[in-house]
Amino acid sequence: KALRWKDETIRIVNEARWKQIKRAEGRNLEEVVLAGGRFWELQEALDYRPGIVQTTVGYTAGDTIHPSYESSALSRHYQSVHVVFNSSQISFQKLMVLFVLNVDPLNSDGQFCNIGPSYKPAIFYRDEQQLATITLVLKSLQEALLEPIRIEVLPSETFYPAEERHQYLYLKNPPKFVQYASQCGREDRLRQLYGNSALPRMFDVSLR
Repeated sequence: KALRWKDETIRIVNEARWKQIKRAEGRNLEEVVLAGGRFWELQEALDYRPGIVQTTVGYTAGDTIHPSYESSALSRHYQSVHVVFNSSQISFQKLMVLFVLNVDPLNSDGQFCNIGPSYKPAIFYRDEQQLATITLVLKSLQEALLEPIRIEVLPSETFYPAEERHQYLYLKNPPKFVQYASQCGREDRLRQLYGNSALPRMFDVSLR
């Protein structure tokens, strides 16, 4: 049985972080973990959007506890982003649309130039209400693109924050981040997918 289920220490730390954020920001906070390629790029896409309170890059749903950047691919953890958001400023539905507009939902092998289990797109829901909203958004996405959607929808598991050097890489090392992002083909693929799509207008979400 996977050791992550017995990792009481990580569970306590995650709960403490969550309570600290909630005390500071108010009562309308919710959370979700999202995966979609390199976590650096997804974090940059979500940050500074209205209603996004905090993002943390890390790992989830693997075969071991306490993964590192170097070990996460072997342990089959998803590179992911833990998102805390204020539901009075951004609905969960709108957040899900924002997420799908920043990933390639047709690729189940990885994202853009990154291939492998660590880079597959996935949404880790916390309750049945989130699951119902995710189902609605992905149904609308499939109707807009007219192709099967390959985003995995999975129950939430333990989230392990990544090493500090990986947090907010786009702010710590802009030249490296821009070079990586441009070489990986992310923006070109997103424009190809969504440039003429009605989905952003349907849910009032802007593309960057």
